[in-house]
Amino acid sequence: MKTIQLLLLSFLYLYGNYALKTDYIFSNPIITAKTLFPNIEQDIFIYKAPKNRFTFFLNSNQIIEKLRKYGIEINKNGVRRVKFTYLSEEISLEEISDEIYDEYSQFYPSMIIDEVIVVPKHQLNKLPENYSLVFRESNLRRSKGYFYIEDERDNKIHFKYIINASLDVLKSSQTIRRGEVIDETNTYPQTIKFDRYRSSYLSEEKLSKVVAKHYIPRDRELTDRVVEKLKVIKRNQIVKGFLQDGAVYIEVEVRTLNSGGVGDFINIETSEGAKLKAKIISSKMVQIL
Repeated sequence: MKTIQLLLLSFLYLYGNYALKTDYIFSNPIITAKTLFPNIEQDIFIYKAPKNRFTFFLNSNQIIEKLRKYGIEINKNGVRRVKFTYLSEEISLEEISDEIYDEYSQFYPSMIIDEVIVVPKHQLNKLPENYSLVFRESNLRRSKGYFYIEDERDNKIHFKYIINASLDVLKSSQTIRRGEVIDETNTYPQTIKFDRYRSSYLSEEKLSKVVAKHYIPRDRELTDRVVEKLKVIKRNQIVKGFLQDGAVYIEVEVRTLNSGGVGDFINIETSEGAKLKAKIISSKMVQIL
């Protein structure tokens, strides 16, 4: 039985998904495999932190080669060197991490957040009892950056943040020409790693309601920048316009003076020549304002 357990443990080490990160926090000067990956039970020594040093760096290859000797394969994950930052065991940054988690969740309702890492930028001896977190909207457009907390005396403590998350996006399944309607036939969903927010991604609710603003290659992420509303009404089109005020409902034929999509506001002209504003409801109906 013991032999089987050892074999299973070896299997997990060899095929476990261990991806290296750029930043780690340490409280014990003896850096082990468990410092990096808590689910590794084996006590593997990696490095002894320099005395009285708040931060230090290790070459990622040094860590990878050390663990490989024990049958543990590490995904370098594009990391060249790893930064270790000291934080006392008596200080917990969990509440701050939770606040950042909430910020991202509200900004990206469909985001899948795996982890939020918060690291003090300077040596941190304690946290203030009362503070406010200053995390700007521009921070939410990146997967990593800096922010600070501020106490009642306006003292600031700066931190680095890293968020490991993914987003569900729509991609073009084929080349899409300018003016072509974007719908289920020429798109497919895919989960991507969140890195940087360039523009709001096209939602499934907008499919069949937008067209390509210009040529879109195959397998391109679809954002609001590359599409525009499907124009359901053209200029000089005769449509029905309605005006409603409580129980009073009036419907007349009007001529459109602009083109637009559902929800757009356009100018219209009645048969008597009166020019009014209207909101497009459908391809045959506008609401007179």
